[in-house]
Amino acid sequence: LAGTGNADDPPAVEDLIQALQSKDLPARRNAAYDLDQLGQQAAPAVAALIVALDDADQQVWSRSASALAGIGPAAEPAIPKLVAGLPGGGQRAYRYGYALSQIGPAVLPVLLEALKAEQPPARAGAARSLGWMGAGATSAVPPLLELLDDAETTVAELSAEALGRIGQV
Repeated sequence: LAGTGNADDPPAVEDLIQALQSKDLPARRNAAYDLDQLGQQAAPAVAALIVALDDADQQVWSRSASALAGIGPAAEPAIPKLVAGLPGGGQRAYRYGYALSQIGPAVLPVLLEALKAEQPPARAGAARSLGWMGAGATSAVPPLLELLDDAETTVAELSAEALGRIGQV
């Protein structure tokens, strides 16, 4: 579906949802790409994008995460799935963390809880996400200050970076 029609006539979200659920890999990739390009207009696809986060193909799941980030607050139903991906580390955790940061205030309680996780990658991912939220994450300052002494250096470093981005210290 990518590249079809003219620039003023993007594919219908309903068509992209169907393509995202296709068994055809190029169709899924194109649909995820097109939904990512739609920003907030892709909000009706949130449920399908959540499912696509489990796609075995990196292009599909990463573009789906990016689409959720572009949707913003309307992607709130994706919070549990995105947070569950933080402990895995790597590219998936990075992209999921960014998507979380773009959802807005609804994600704060979940990220504050993730700062207490046993797994260092979950704590690191939560700290990174909170940093990307900037001044919108001022309620995270006290627990981030505590994580400056985390035994895992990555967690401590990302907490310090988050505090700098939040800018309230």
